Amino acid sequence: MKKILSIFLLQFFVLGLVFAAKINSKQGYAELAWGSTVAEAEDKGYKLNLRTTPTNLYSETVDVYNVTVKDKVVSTLQFHYYNGKLFFVSETLTITDFTPQELERRYGNFSRLGIYLAGKQYTDAVRESDGSVSSLSIIIQTNSSGKVAVQMYDWNVYSRISFAGQKLAKSKNSKTRKMSIVAQQLEQVADDMANTLVQEKGGKEKPSLGFVALATDYKNTLIDNYVTDALTEAMLYTGKIKIIERANLEVILAEQKFQATGYVNQSTAKKIGMIAGVDFVCFGELKDIGNSITVRARIVDVETGELCAISSPTIAKDEYLKKQPQSAVGAAKALSLQKTSGSATNVKTTSTIPTENKTSSSSVNNAWKVIKYRNDFDGYTKYIFRVFSVDEKFVFISYKKCDVAANSRVIAGIGGWVWDYFDVKSKEGTVKKYFKDTWKEYLDSSQRQGFEFAWNHSEGSRFLVERFKNNEFVTLRRHYDNVIRKFYTAGLVDKMAEYGITWKEIDAALASEEF
Repeated sequence: MKKILSIFLLQFFVLGLVFAAKINSKQGYAELAWGSTVAEAEDKGYKLNLRTTPTNLYSETVDVYNVTVKDKVVSTLQFHYYNGKLFFVSETLTITDFTPQELERRYGNFSRLGIYLAGKQYTDAVRESDGSVSSLSIIIQTNSSGKVAVQMYDWNVYSRISFAGQKLAKSKNSKTRKMSIVAQQLEQVADDMANTLVQEKGGKEKPSLGFVALATDYKNTLIDNYVTDALTEAMLYTGKIKIIERANLEVILAEQKFQATGYVNQSTAKKIGMIAGVDFVCFGELKDIGNSITVRARIVDVETGELCAISSPTIAKDEYLKKQPQSAVGAAKALSLQKTSGSATNVKTTSTIPTENKTSSSSVNNAWKVIKYRNDFDGYTKYIFRVFSVDEKFVFISYKKCDVAANSRVIAGIGGWVWDYFDVKSKEGTVKKYFKDTWKEYLDSSQRQGFEFAWNHSEGSRFLVERFKNNEFVTLRRHYDNVIRKFYTAGLVDKMAEYGITWKEIDAALASEEF
């Protein structure tokens, strides 16, 4: 009996080593690979519980799950997902023997994996001559309680969206690649303002900041949002403050009617901040002076109601801003300035001052981006209309215009999110919808490039399409984490008309989809 028991225990021990050998930084955690989904983790037997407290470790939205496992050695385990894909694993082990031999039982042969002792931790980081990290898969160290803390990385993702990863990889170079041109120009201003806010709060914890859209005097919504987003981006990349979703503040603005006159001042900024529960609120104006824009940003301390930071940098317009219409007053001032400097001959005033004979500002201020391609084999032309929020989230309409009109179809959905319950807010009110299906839409006839999206196949697409058609803005709020995104949907019919598409044919295709 003892012999049988010994054999059983030996087999159990060997199985344990085999299981442990699968857990290493190159593969992810256990049998999971980098890029795997929550559903795949659950299929492997992990129990995942989404953290409701948002993390401030990343420059983008990341879902963090606390994971329950049967392994008694693991006291805590977290999976981090970006765009629904696993890219980071953090675990704490109760083992006390911090030696290569003990650790290799779990993570595999250190020599083979390139893991070495660096100071008081084991790592496989590869460093450049300037000390920056070019690749990293694992860090193993002891924490303050004496337990072993292990972090495993998909470095391609982590170094791009994690503040710590950007710092290890010399974040300035990383930011230059990722930040927009306008945001790069605002980088130093953002850093100075962030330092001021940290000092105001005594450095106890990261202060929270909410942005109200900076406003041009001629209310060009696209320019207002574009520059505000760039300043938000630059502030976010400092890693020193917490940014509150601007869409949340704009909901408050609408409900409190603070922007009925199109202007936010120091007093109303304080009220907005008190309702939103943030430490500071940024507001201000944009002055268009030809080839440049002056950003007049002011930050109010919500607790005291006082202005604690003021900045007025002037930025050069990028290609996007150059395409936007300029106010007649601003253009006249720019022309006057350039005449004074002797360079008036290079100014084409007719291209910057909209007139009745020119394209209207409402047409120019159209946020819908269009992709069109032809599939001759199957006999249809595909039109994909998309509007993006400040990040990778977007809403879209896909119109498959078939040569046989009765076969034409329209699909509308949301990209950058997986299926879930959403509140859809428009002038018709707020409606709760369950986008329970996911599918893939291709961007060319070769079907090599595309995106995944969430929609509701059983209900069809009319609900979303009509809201995009009839509203200047449509706001979505995802239920499980209350993330809000606002989309500028005005001008859909005009954009379709540019491609020779009538609402009548869209309506007919929607009717076909419903059957």
